[in-house]
Amino acid sequence: MLFGRALALVVMASSLVACAEEEEPKTLQPDEPDEIETEVREHCSDFAARLCTSAASCCQSTAGSFSSERCTSSFVEEFCVPASQVVAAGLATYHPDAHEPCLSAWERAHATCEADWDEIIAIRKDVWAECKMIRGTVEPGRGCSTQASCARPDGPTNARCQLDVTMNTTCQLLEILGEGAACPFPMGDVSVCDVGLYCTTTERDMPGTCAPSVPEGGPCDPEVPANSECGLGSYCGLDDALCHRATNFGGGSCEQDAECISFECQGSSTGGTCLGALSTAQDLCERGA
Repeated sequence: MLFGRALALVVMASSLVACAEEEEPKTLQPDEPDEIETEVREHCSDFAARLCTSAASCCQSTAGSFSSERCTSSFVEEFCVPASQVVAAGLATYHPDAHEPCLSAWERAHATCEADWDEIIAIRKDVWAECKMIRGTVEPGRGCSTQASCARPDGPTNARCQLDVTMNTTCQLLEILGEGAACPFPMGDVSVCDVGLYCTTTERDMPGTCAPSVPEGGPCDPEVPANSECGLGSYCGLDDALCHRATNFGGGSCEQDAECISFECQGSSTGGTCLGALSTAQDLCERGA
């Protein structure tokens, strides 16, 4: 599997944590919430309610039943509460002026609902640039225990608190990389090359460089394993050795993961089937199911 179905979700879920953190910081447990913690929690709770409401139509069309109330409750408990504690502890600052731009960015994403790779990149840039309500103070490469404490520069960038190549938990930037930039193999929660570019590496543990991808209809080498020279969102045809745009949002037939918008072709004795693409509201849909 080149990229994996879960990676399409990373684009969305990792952006949601701009408001908070997945795990409650175990060292930040005051007996009584202080004024800052209370204020941040209240504002974030309002944000959560509006965010879940904006996702309702997309979730209902792709996942069926959806409760905005359940979605909101889950978001507040898992994101707003720990985020408010991080701010109260002085590990991050709170910026309420970012609420409206962030909600507008997510409304645009939810209106798209089912996005191909080029649309996902555009959504990622939009959401990452606007959703900076909680801004951490821990610089990239420094140790961390909570994502909300990680610093995120202005512009279309995000940050994660996760294991690095040395197996230490550090703050790591997520970016849309330009031509010539060093890039990791496109698997997991990593930075990726911009539209029109591809990462030259074919090895998970070996960095590559963002280089111009082969345009649609151009020649490519189908014999190279994990060849992404056509760019993410496109694939090298096994029969004609030409680059093609991925257009399969689920179902139909496929021979390789890259043919699917979900990046996952589920094989069978009668031919592969693309798993359905994850919606831009997938994380919220699961919370409100």
